[in-house]
Amino acid sequence: MHEAKKPFTPESLAAHWDCTPRHIRNLVDHEKIPSFRVGKLIRIPAAFVNAKDRGEEWKAPSLKDTETPTAQSGGPTARPDVLPFVPRT
Repeated sequence: MHEAKKPFTPESLAAHWDCTPRHIRNLVDHEKIPSFRVGKLIRIPAAFVNAKDRGEEWKAPSLKDTETPTAQSGGPTARPDVLPFVPRT
C-alpha cells in the first residue's frame, strides 16, 4: 500500500478503510480521529492515516515544535518570502 500525501475527505477515507463516510464523520465529531476544516469541508491528515495503516501511534505536530521568531527571542528574522507590515497613513 502506498503512502498518501494529500489529506483525506470522509468519503475517501471511508473507501480506504472500507466503512461509511458517516462513520468517519462520527469519529471526527467525537474527536476519535484528528481533522481540520477548510471552510465547511472536513479533512483528515494523511500523516495520521499513513501512521494508522502502519500500525503506529500518531502524534499531532505541536506549535511548540516550530520555531517562530518573537520579541523575546531577539526580534523578527528577515525572511525573503514575507513582506514586513507597513501601516497605512
